[in-house]
Amino acid sequence: MTSFLSEHLVHFSKSVEAHSESNNSGGKNAKKFVGGIFGLGSDVLPDRKLCRCEVFERVARPSVSDLTVCAAIMAWGGMWYKHRNMLFNTASRQEWLGIAQSIRRGEIDRKTAYGRLRELRLQKKLRGAGPAYFTKLIYFLLPRDDSAPKAGYIMDQWAGCSINLLSGREVVLMDTNKIRKQIIGPTAPSYAFRVSDRNTEANYEAFCCAVDRLEEYFGINTDRIDRALVSDGGKTPTPWRQYVMKHRLQRILDDLDDRD
Repeated sequence: MTSFLSEHLVHFSKSVEAHSESNNSGGKNAKKFVGGIFGLGSDVLPDRKLCRCEVFERVARPSVSDLTVCAAIMAWGGMWYKHRNMLFNTASRQEWLGIAQSIRRGEIDRKTAYGRLRELRLQKKLRGAGPAYFTKLIYFLLPRDDSAPKAGYIMDQWAGCSINLLSGREVVLMDTNKIRKQIIGPTAPSYAFRVSDRNTEANYEAFCCAVDRLEEYFGINTDRIDRALVSDGGKTPTPWRQYVMKHRLQRILDDLDDRD
């Protein structure tokens, strides 16, 4: 069973308390997003951002096509338009849509779904959508009823770094790139984090099991845990986001010191 470090868990509990509402809107204007997808009319989604529950509602309606719900998911997730084109407007679209359909029907579990999508990614057939994005498909598409497989979760950089911090180990593999930001005075080193394509279905299952454990520990649903893990960024990041940023940077600096 996954265990967590109490020194970090106490800070995360404040994020859980702060995010009592999980039905956040996000990403791109849905109508504008689908307007650039071959085979979809711009009228299939509203002219505004979608909130989380609206995406789930569309997934649950059999009359809404797999292509439409996948577009809604990626619009909610804020996918860049150039990545939208790489994912939706290519010959390999039917291959990943077939996997999406199997997930939506509850025919495969979260681990299998990740493995199949990752395989397409490695074959260059899922361009524009790395683990941080294709796990959004798993999260939204898996049925949510008593007979359905266990829920899957969004494994983006913030959820991944949060689980790594709480667990005290690298559950989710991260790719880091050193960048430089100009500030007053000398430039200061900074790092960009990205969920690595090296993460296998075993990594994803370990990540999901850790999130399962958080749900049990706090006694709240999947969506609230997701909101608490990811929290909010922007110009004024929420306390948990700042806490994660501080500690993940410190870990890199400590590793560099160990190499000297």
